[in-house]
Amino acid sequence: MDNFIQYRLNDWRWVDIYKQQLGREAFDMYQDRVCRALLGLRENEYYDIAKQVKVANRDLFIKTCCQFILTHNDYEFSNDYTKIIHRECLIFTKDTGRLTKKNS
Repeated sequence: MDNFIQYRLNDWRWVDIYKQQLGREAFDMYQDRVCRALLGLRENEYYDIAKQVKVANRDLFIKTCCQFILTHNDYEFSNDYTKIIHRECLIFTKDTGRLTKKNS
């Protein structure tokens, strides 16, 4: 059984390391592709990292996803970090006192 928890974001040193390894332009392009792929997920759809991400790219992919999640709270990892899921986002509407679907 796969478990990719070791790749999660623990500090920000990885950014400089990957920028140095890949070059800034390639690093930025990779991050952009990952973000576009995640934004393309429909609600309750997931990205299967084990099946869709090359082994050599898993560390960078998961760290990029962690960074993405910091500003997109309707995305989350599975407990073992093998999937990233776009959850349905509900917000509490003060006027009605109810949870309603967030309009993106």
